[in-house]
Amino acid sequence: MPSGSRRSHTKSRNGCGQCKKRRKRCDGNPPRCLNCQRWGITCDYTVVSKAVEQIADRIFFTPADPAINLGVFPPLPFFDERHLRLLKHYTAYASLTISTELTLPIWRGNVLEEAKDHVFLMHSLLALSALHLYHVHNGEWKKYVTVANNEHESALASFRSSVGAIDCGNGNAVTAFSFLTVVFSLGLPVALGFTDTPDPTAAFTDILQVLRQAWCAMDNVLVGVEKGPLGMLVKNPRTDAGSCEMHPKGLKVLKALKRYNDNSDDTDANKAVYREALAQLKRFLIDLRDSPPTWANSLSWLTSVSDTFFRHLQQKRTFPLILLAHWCIPVYRALDMWFNVWAKHIVTDIWNTLEGDGKEAVRWAAEQVGIIPWESHPQNCLCLKCLPLCKGQPLVAPYTAT
Repeated sequence: MPSGSRRSHTKSRNGCGQCKKRRKRCDGNPPRCLNCQRWGITCDYTVVSKAVEQIADRIFFTPADPAINLGVFPPLPFFDERHLRLLKHYTAYASLTISTELTLPIWRGNVLEEAKDHVFLMHSLLALSALHLYHVHNGEWKKYVTVANNEHESALASFRSSVGAIDCGNGNAVTAFSFLTVVFSLGLPVALGFTDTPDPTAAFTDILQVLRQAWCAMDNVLVGVEKGPLGMLVKNPRTDAGSCEMHPKGLKVLKALKRYNDNSDDTDANKAVYREALAQLKRFLIDLRDSPPTWANSLSWLTSVSDTFFRHLQQKRTFPLILLAHWCIPVYRALDMWFNVWAKHIVTDIWNTLEGDGKEAVRWAAEQVGIIPWESHPQNCLCLKCLPLCKGQPLVAPYTAT
């Protein structure tokens, strides 16, 4: 093309993902940009996450749920008009990014009720709301990342000053607070584009360690939480024994990993720890059946592995990293804006860290999340690029190891 004759285009740099894909200028107006309205599709500004695609239209384009009446919300000592706007944004938008259709009533109803009586939980909801506003506006509303951080710090300070012990009176609030703290901690790097997260694996495991410690401290009340209105958030998906067979080639993945561990030069004690973690990973994958996991259920494996395994994972020992990379495969397919982005960053970090046989052991995971160039994939590859996930396709795809 001759100098000075560069053709202009209508690609939007800061628009929604749908406009970017179609190289159309996006007006950037939530809850749904004009182009997406014309095309009749779900806009990033509506829900950002595909996880709520099925319920987005019903939420945004039908009358609001009469059960959600912020006009009668009891005043809190720190509440002002800004907080009310954030709370309204949470109920209408941000709550959708951490919910499925089944759990949405919990996050918009039960959790909100708990927040009326627990200031630390209210601050957490407001922090998520502000972070979501910053994210959907592509960082242009810079004040909201400051608001989000301030609300998050207020939540932590309020929790430390008001919760001396965890009991049946605050168990539900602390449960929701622990989840929201993890979501915020994971969501902040996502909103900032991972610019301040040079070591995503270490950052991720540090965040999960906080949740593991919280779960340990809540051990005496979790049974009550499971039986209460928030039970769906903490119950792991379980299938009846023998009721769900893993895809035979997916099972080949785990068999290859078992051989890797058995044939390694590690100590017998460490091999036993890793063998147990591998068995738990297998159970996690079987329980998923053919559906991508929700973000809460995704954490079930990492919150249930032994302290020794998790400590080795934080130390970046080879086999724990290999298992983490394979755990990332279904997480990468999870329909969640705050969570699934981490999967590719973690696998990339592990791929760049390991060498030799260890690196080869995570090749399949690297293919699945798109690290290895598509042109370099083997024939009959079943990664998301070569064979997108569709209804009925096994979540655990074939592994190339022999």
